[in-house]
Amino acid sequence: WRLAGDAAFAFAPEQVLAPREYLVVAARPALLLAAYPGLSAAKVAGPFDGALDNGGGKVALIDAGGAGIDSASYDDDFPWPIEADGYGTAPWRGASLERLCADAHASLVANWLASPPDGATPGAANSLVTCDLPPCVLSLETSPAAPGAPIEVTAHLSEPVAATDLRLAYFAKRRHDDLFNPEAVDFTAEDDHYVAALPAFEADTWVRWRIERLTEDDWVMLAPRAGEPREQPWFALFVPPPAAPAMPAYHLFLAPEDWAAIYKNALDGRAIGDTVLDSWDATVPALFASGDRAFDVRVRFQGSQWQRAGGYDATAAFGCEGPADFLPARLLSFRIGFPKYDQFRGRKALILNKQHDWGTADFRFHGLQTRTGFRLFQAAGVAAPDTRFARLRINGCDFHVVLEIERPDEEFL
Repeated sequence: WRLAGDAAFAFAPEQVLAPREYLVVAARPALLLAAYPGLSAAKVAGPFDGALDNGGGKVALIDAGGAGIDSASYDDDFPWPIEADGYGTAPWRGASLERLCADAHASLVANWLASPPDGATPGAANSLVTCDLPPCVLSLETSPAAPGAPIEVTAHLSEPVAATDLRLAYFAKRRHDDLFNPEAVDFTAEDDHYVAALPAFEADTWVRWRIERLTEDDWVMLAPRAGEPREQPWFALFVPPPAAPAMPAYHLFLAPEDWAAIYKNALDGRAIGDTVLDSWDATVPALFASGDRAFDVRVRFQGSQWQRAGGYDATAAFGCEGPADFLPARLLSFRIGFPKYDQFRGRKALILNKQHDWGTADFRFHGLQTRTGFRLFQAAGVAAPDTRFARLRINGCDFHVVLEIERPDEEFL
């Protein structure tokens, strides 16, 4: 017998497994045994050839006659359990992707859940074993969000359920002090999918939504899945204002107290003596949008210890919610970090550099030399970051023009 697909391994002819007995095939057996001290070396085989890609792949079990016995194609994105994508606290552990029922085919997304954080069980039964597979959402689609227009949500499920047992819960905000007042609309069944419509919203509205299912006498989350490592247990979308043709717009929904916190962090500086302050690169939660697509992000200011806190004070001209504690709304550079389960154009972070001088509101294309230089490198066939100018809007108001610079990280390389 052997494994095929992204992991290739031939089992020894004398290898025998009794019913309900387990064998772990590891890429690096010694590392696995070190991470799980209670695991017996007799239950570990390997190494296998190839690699299980973090972004998804396929594994198949082939018998001695060459017939396929079982196979699974997994992924690290919705609708698969995203918490199994390396989330955890212990080195080399994290959450594991676990099969619920050996009698149900491994290709079924509903047949897989994530283990508890750092709670994988190599060499033993999975933490949850059941053949009563819960329904799950296999795909989601939303119609484009525009001011004054309803937003249609279409869901495909792993199995039919009564439309009356589904609802679309949501709440909307334009300001951070708007009340949390969730509401719900019903789904209707249409052929092999379910459809619900969110009401029309004004421009610059942030909408949180999720699908819930009635079980006995209570509504429970169906999508996102319960336990996923999200900032909030909701999806998000944004209703953008009419687009200006000059340059793309990015939108940030940043709570006043969080805006104040990252500004204070920048003022505190990078270090005291030789000790780097934890606050220097500390981030706060926010929502980011491009068009109608919204992302839960972590943000901070960007720049060196000499430049991070320096920028023009635009408080008087800024008409929306600014930093708390009467701190100024300075035009500064931002670093916006995206969760690995929902990245922006495949990027982990977005760098938005300020384009203004310290003491004047006059616009200065400080990034023009940078953008021109990188374009010249690219024209000469030399790898260089992509750049573009964009309008940054915060809490519903135009804030300033920024230069987006691609980070020279592993994606770039």
